[in-house]
Formats: sequence, C-alpha cells, structure tokens
Amino acid sequence: AAGDAASVRAHAHFFTEQADRHGGGHVRAPLAAYLAALARTLRASGSTPTVRTRHGGWTLRAVEHDQLLAGAARLSYLLARVYVDEQRHGLAQRTFRAAGELAEEAGVPAEAAFARRALSTQAHQLGHRQDSLALAEAACAIAPPDTEPSARSFLYAGLAVAAAGTGRRTAALGALRQAERELSHADALGGGPIGGYQEAALQYQTGRVRACLGDRAGAIAELRDSLRSRAPDERRARALSHAELAELLLAEERLDEACAAWEVFLSDCSMVRSGRARRARARIPALLRPYARQECVQALLARSDAQQRGHCTQ
Repeated sequence: AAGDAASVRAHAHFFTEQADRHGGGHVRAPLAAYLAALARTLRASGSTPTVRTRHGGWTLRAVEHDQLLAGAARLSYLLARVYVDEQRHGLAQRTFRAAGELAEEAGVPAEAAFARRALSTQAHQLGHRQDSLALAEAACAIAPPDTEPSARSFLYAGLAVAAAGTGRRTAALGALRQAERELSHADALGGGPIGGYQEAALQYQTGRVRACLGDRAGAIAELRDSLRSRAPDERRARALSHAELAELLLAEERLDEACAAWEVFLSDCSMVRSGRARRARARIPALLRPYARQECVQALLARSDAQQRGHCTQ
C-alpha cells in the first residue's frame, strides 16, 4: 500500500530505474496510479501530528506524514519527467510545480530546487532561454547549504546549460567547473534527484553546454565520453545521446560517423518507449535528405522507416 515511507522510496527508485532503462512510456500508467494512491493516503491522514488512518488502527505520526509528502514530491517529479519525455509539456510543467510545492511542504528544500532545475531544463528545450536561466539561478539559490555534493553538481550543471543557452560563456563555464568540483566530492551512489547524479550525466550536460557555445568538436568529445561511462542498460539515455551525437557529427560533415551513431540510436530506440526518442527518429529523413544517394544513408533510412512503420517505440 502507498502508506509506508520506505515503500514509497523503494517505488521511486524502481520507477526511476525503469524510466531510464526503457523510457517513460513503460512506467507512466503504473506510476500515476501509485501516486494517486499515495495522494489518497495523504488526504486520509490529514495534517494533524497524529491521526488514525483507514488501514485499521495504524497511527500515522507527523514525521511519517512529512516523509510521505516528500515521497509524493519525488514521485511527482518523476511523473513530470515522464510527461516531458512524452512531449506533454503542459502536464509536465504543472506536475513539476506540484512537486516543488510538495517538497516545500515536506520541509525538503533541496527537492524543491530540483523541481525548479527541471522547469529550467524544460524551458531551455522549448526555447524560452531567459526563463530557463532565471529558474536555474533560483534552483541554485534555494538549495540549502547542506545539500549533498552530487545534488549540487546536478543543479550547477543545469545552470551551466541555461547560461550557455543565453550566450553567457563565462557564466556557463564557471557553473560547469563548480559542477565538476561538487561531483568530485560526491558519494558515487547518493545525493542526486531520486537516484544519483553520475559522471556520465555531467559529461552529457557538458556536451550540451559546448554545443550551445558553438564548440561542436568539444560537444562530440563529451558525448562520446558520456556514452563510454553509461551503463549498457540505460537505453533511453544512450539512445538520446547517440541521436544528439549523430546530429553534431552530421553538422561537422562526418557523414559515415553520423550514420554509425544513428544505427546505434535505432537499436536502442527499438527497446524504449520514449516520445523524445520518437521525435529524434522523425528528424532523420529531413536531416539526411541532401545525402540520399549515399549507400550508408539509404540503409539507415530504410531501417528507420521500417522501425517507424512497426511502431517499435510506441
């Protein structure tokens, strides 16, 4: 039942792991159902320090209530990430905001900061660059001094991308250096939003910063480093990274390497349910149209078309 804090934490880790491995489409329905059950438990508990629930005489104390609120914040944050992955941006924005409000009510300001960081990332993706920067700055500002290093690294990496998106090179590189310093002091398994924040994720964000600043060669190098650091079962992250890598390589006129990266992308794409992956796949034909006579392009387009017709990622 969605009434035990330890169970809620375990479910949050499980849903995060499944979303990273297989894409948000695999977890959206069960995650939303679990979160709804938790919301019913919280409504039944009320807000008094000690209350009686409907589960047969079990007493829910204030500390347990706050732990469940914190769990609801984490699960809301994850559900919002799933909505972003499915390109449901209105739902995602509302759910990130709800996650931040729940985190504040539960007394976990670091997780409220994560929600602002996520809103910043979403704004960046949608082209609202000044809003993205303001949200990223707010996320770093509200994180308490005792926020764990890997979580601070996560926040500063978001700030670096947002600053790069507005052309603030010095600020972006400074935030990246701070993110690197924080991560160097982090426990390898802890501190990040829901799961941990790892070297591969920071390398990916560094690649995005380099790309925003016009350094495609640096971005390519960072994305390749990130992919080498990724666990093989993180298929969604690997798929999206390979898609971004392919587009950067194509922009550098490295067609054979781009096609090779897209081939790996399609392999991972066939095993995930991700709206972002479907969108990345849909971009391939237009990007490769000028090279349609090349043999490697013809093979890639045939495979992409067959996969799309087979609805392999839906």
